[in-house]
Order: sequence, then C-alpha cells, then structure tokens
Amino acid sequence: MTHHAQPKSGLALLFAPQTRPAADDIVALVAEATQAALSISHRPGPDDGWLEVLCRGLTFDVSGLAPGRADPAPAVRHRYGFAPDCALDAYEAVTVNVGQHLSGGDHLLPVVRAHVEVARALTALPGVRALVWCPADVAMSPQYFEQVMAVWAQGGPFPALGLTHVAQEPDGAVRSHGLAFFTGQDVRIEPMFGLNPPALHKIIISLIHRLVESGRLDAPCEMAGPDGEVLMVEPTDGGCLLRVRGKG
Repeated sequence: MTHHAQPKSGLALLFAPQTRPAADDIVALVAEATQAALSISHRPGPDDGWLEVLCRGLTFDVSGLAPGRADPAPAVRHRYGFAPDCALDAYEAVTVNVGQHLSGGDHLLPVVRAHVEVARALTALPGVRALVWCPADVAMSPQYFEQVMAVWAQGGPFPALGLTHVAQEPDGAVRSHGLAFFTGQDVRIEPMFGLNPPALHKIIISLIHRLVESGRLDAPCEMAGPDGEVLMVEPTDGGCLLRVRGKG
C-alpha cells in the first residue's frame, strides 16, 4: 500500500460525553491564542458541527463539535502516557482533518507539522482527555502529546513514538506501525544475534527518523545503525515493507 492509498488520516481529540466544545468555543480559543498561528477561515451555521481553521497558509476542518453529533470514535491500538487501566472507549471525538484542497498531501511533513500545531492549540480547550493520531491508531495523553510535539516543533527528532508506533513481534522482530502514512512503507527489524529488544528498538527508531526525512526506498541498500551496525535493508511485500537484517 502506498501513502496515497492510506485509508485513515486525521487527529482526534477525545472528550467525556456531553463535554465536547461548540464552534463558539473554538472561535474564542483562537481569538485568545497568542502563540499559535491560527485563524478561523470558514464558519458555517452554528448547528453544523464544524468549522475551518487556517494555520500557516493551510486549512483544516474541525468536526464533531457540539451541539451536533460527535465524530466516530477512532480505533486505538497503542497508547502513550496513560495508566494501564485507563479506558478510552467511552469518549466522544472531535476530529481535525486537512482541508479538501490538501487531499493527497496530508502525509507531507509541512502539512503534518501544521496539523499537529492546530491540535496543540486545541488542547487548551477544557476537558480534552486524549489525542489520537489516526494513521497509526495511537492515543496519547494531552501531557505526552504536548511534550513530544513541542520537542519536534523546536527542531528536535520526529515523534516516532506518537505519530508512529513500534511493537515487538512474536518471533522477536520489531516492527513499525503508521510509518507507511509518511513513506508508503513500514519497517521490520529481524531478530539479530546478540541484540536485545531495547537495542532493536533503538535501531528502528533511528530508521524511522531517517526514512521520514528521506522518503521511501525502492531498492536494497546498506545503512548504518545508530551504534555503527551495518544493516541490510530490502523492500518486500510489493515494496510496502522494509525488511532489515544485520550484515553477515
């Protein structure tokens, strides 16, 4: 699957029932914001349940607003910043999606950065319980979301544990989820002799950072790991998965 065929996009904010914001709340928040580069670019009727915001020249639709219906609750497979027993299935969703004129470009890093900036501004709304990055089925607590996204906004590393997810496979391999939204490919690090799971995680996080910046790989190549490992990287599964092995 290429990134153009990725079925899911959007960033959802989860609220307890009956606590979702209305359009007026978004308008007031944007008017008061001093740091975020946001403005309201289109506002339909007050009961339509959505409005359009402008951020750095790009438009985003905010939908699921009260008094209209909540947006469908997004799937969540991975969570960061929550207690293990924290249930998320009872919440209602307000979703931030790219505007129609950006269709097909929602995976581009400048667009994703603006997308995240809109969501960061909206976390100032009362009652935000979680944020879900839908392409990777990842839910983040508001505190975790702000922490990792602020670091990225200030020139730090791509938030691999947030906008993608890394999980260990039953055979000991480590695989990314959600990287394909950005590059059309996910990555699987095969079990390597002498490397424990934390070392494999370090390698895959390093590769995620590199691939998000450089784009997809269509031919086998060698790459250096974070500690000098020589890695053999090979596209498989019709090019939608990068299999990574140690050399030798």
